[in-house]
Amino acid sequence: MGKFLFVEKRIRNEKLGLMTLAAVLKANGHDVQLIQTQFEDIDQYIIDFSPDFLGYSLMTGDHDFFLDLNRKLKKKHSFSSVFGGPHCTFFPEIIAENGVDFVVQGAGEEIICQIVTNTLMPGLYKGNLSENTNLLPHPDRDIIYKYNNFRENPIKNIITMRDCPYNCSYCYNHLWNKFYKNQKNKLFQRRSVENVINEIEKIRTHYPLEKINFIDDNFIFDRAWIKEFCQTYKKKIGLPFLISVRINLLNDDLVASLYDAGLEMVNFALESATPAVQKDLLNRGNFSNESVKQSIALFKKYGIRVRMQNMIGLPLPDPLKDALSTLKFNLENQVEDSWVSLYQPYPRTKLGIFCEDQGYISGSCLENCSDSFFNETRLDIPDKEKLYRLQKWWYLIVRYNLPQELIDILIHLPINKRQAEHLLNLRFEMSKKHFYGLKND
Repeated sequence: MGKFLFVEKRIRNEKLGLMTLAAVLKANGHDVQLIQTQFEDIDQYIIDFSPDFLGYSLMTGDHDFFLDLNRKLKKKHSFSSVFGGPHCTFFPEIIAENGVDFVVQGAGEEIICQIVTNTLMPGLYKGNLSENTNLLPHPDRDIIYKYNNFRENPIKNIITMRDCPYNCSYCYNHLWNKFYKNQKNKLFQRRSVENVINEIEKIRTHYPLEKINFIDDNFIFDRAWIKEFCQTYKKKIGLPFLISVRINLLNDDLVASLYDAGLEMVNFALESATPAVQKDLLNRGNFSNESVKQSIALFKKYGIRVRMQNMIGLPLPDPLKDALSTLKFNLENQVEDSWVSLYQPYPRTKLGIFCEDQGYISGSCLENCSDSFFNETRLDIPDKEKLYRLQKWWYLIVRYNLPQELIDILIHLPINKRQAEHLLNLRFEMSKKHFYGLKND
C-alpha cells in the first residue's frame, strides 16, 4: 500500500478530477490525503503522514509556485513527485524541471495507480481516456469534506460529462481534442442517468445537501439524455439544481422540462456583447445578442435565476469600449448575477498566440500568465487601470443598475489592493445570498 498526498495552495471549489483520482487510489488500497498549504503546515504534515508520493494538479499560471514548492520540499523530505493537470498536458516539458519525477498528460486514472505501485519508472506518461466513465468510482468526497466549509456547503458539485465540443479561441479545448484525436470515440462520454442519480443519493445519505450544481460545460448537449434525466431526477431526487448552458441550444419545451425537474439557476457565457468580437476574436459566432435576450426572457418566464459570464480586457485597439458595451448589455437585460473576468492570455491557445503575434504582450504568454483572472491583466492594452477598476465594481454596477455618470466616476477612482479584495469578497457574499440563496458560508 502506498501513501499519496495531494498538495493544493487553496481550494475554492470542489476539484472533482482530483477527487476522482483519490477514489481510484483508495479503491486500490492506497492511503490518500490532501493539504492546503495556505492554511496548513506542509512540512509538519509530511513528517506526520510520511507520504511516498506528492501529487500536484497544475493550472497554467500557478505552475511556478508548485514547482518551486516541490524543489524546497525535496531538499527536506524523501518522496516522489507526480505532476498532472491541464498545464502538464500542454506543457509536458516540465519533466525536465529539477525535482519533477513523474508527469502525466491528460487523464490520470489509469496511470496514477501504476505509478504508486512502482510499476512505472519516473518519466513522462500520456493517460488514456476511460473506455466507460460509468465504471469509474464516484469522486472521493471525504478527502475534501474534511474541511467544514466544503462539507457543510448545502450545494454540492456533480459532473455528468467530460469534454466540450466547442473551440473558443481563449480556451485549451481545441488542444485537448487534438491531443486525443486518436481516441475520439472516447470523447464526450456522458455517464448514465442511473449512475448520476446514484452519486447524488450517496451524497445525500452522508452529507448536507440542498442543491446540486452540475458543472458540465454544456449540460443540455444530449436531448435524449436530458429527457430521461428530467423524469428520473424529479422522481428520485427532487432538489433544486444549477446548470451551465450554451445559449443557442435552448427552446421553450427544453426549459419547461428542466424547470419542472427542479432547475433553479442557469449560468451561461456571453463574454463580449460586440458581435464582431464574439465571432472573429473569440470564435463564438453561433449565437446573437438577440438570441441571448430571448433566452434570458425565457428563463425569466419560468422564474429561473440567470448568471451571465463576461470577459473584459481583450486584445483590441479599444478594449474599454468593448467592455462598456458588454456592461451596457448586462444592464439592459438585468440578470440576477453578472460575473466578469479579466482576460488572461493562456499560452498556445489561439487567442494567446494572437496576442504574441500582434504585440499585445511583452514576451511569451507563458511568462506573463497570471494565476487568476480576477487580479490583473498582463496585456499591453489601453486603459488597463480603468478596466481593472471596472472589473472590481462590475457586479455592484449591474446589481444596482448604476447610471453611466457614476460608472464614469468609479473607473477613474484609484483603488488599492485591500479595497479590491474587499469588493471581490463582497461580490462573493452577495452572490451567495442573492443568486445561490445561501444564508451562510
